[in-house]
Amino acid sequence: MSLDQATATYNAVQWAILFLLGAAFGSFATVLEARVPSGRSIVKPRSACPNCGHQLSWHENIPILGWLLLRGRCAGCHSPISVKYPLIELSTAFLFLLAFTPGPDPKFGAGNLAMAAMAVVTVPLVMIDLEFHRLPNAITYPTGIFLLVLMAAHALLMSDLQGSWGVLLSGVIPALTLLTLGLISRGGMGLGDVKLAALMGWSAGWFGIAANVTGFVIAFLLGGCYALVVLLSRRGTRKSAIPFGPFLLAGLWVAFAGGQLLQNVVLSVWGF
Repeated sequence: MSLDQATATYNAVQWAILFLLGAAFGSFATVLEARVPSGRSIVKPRSACPNCGHQLSWHENIPILGWLLLRGRCAGCHSPISVKYPLIELSTAFLFLLAFTPGPDPKFGAGNLAMAAMAVVTVPLVMIDLEFHRLPNAITYPTGIFLLVLMAAHALLMSDLQGSWGVLLSGVIPALTLLTLGLISRGGMGLGDVKLAALMGWSAGWFGIAANVTGFVIAFLLGGCYALVVLLSRRGTRKSAIPFGPFLLAGLWVAFAGGQLLQNVVLSVWGF
């Protein structure tokens, strides 16, 4: 085996491990989506069928594969199991992989770890905000603490206090901006969106100001287009509440995946 083949094999193994880890976090994401809105514990009881109470065994809990082995039905009462569960696991695994790009080999920098944390909570936050119009503190606060600890660890281990300080500001400034917009619009921007803006900045900020600004520009463009469609289709009015969290998260991931090319295009439109 040549050196290039050995490197490719090593990288493939790393990506496979990351996918499995992402799918496992995806299983945790399904718990967040199902239990957090109702205030239930995410630790206990064990996952069980809501129809008959059958507790899932270890092999039934295997991310994605467990649902396929059960053919989408409970092993106890044979009632259908929603396809949303494997889809959440698969989506989370995909975002988790994306967090460690770009390049053929995984990148494990502080920014990649921050994006990996966001990958775990993205799908639950989107689904909860769309259904309940809120972004639970039970998800945003622990994520924020992790990102702050990551900044502190980077500052200490890499002796890069300036870099971590820049990332901190990348979240604080957008959050204060959205808070100001919310106060001016008298509730047009919720506090959940403000907290999510901080998380977004603390993730994208590792990749530079351009990545951070691009993410927010895309979020506002998507949110504005959605609001326009709602108004034109007469499905709402100017006073209708529109969940902004999904657009913030979409902006984060689109800006990250688009990389420097997309960031240059977006910023050039605004004259930067």
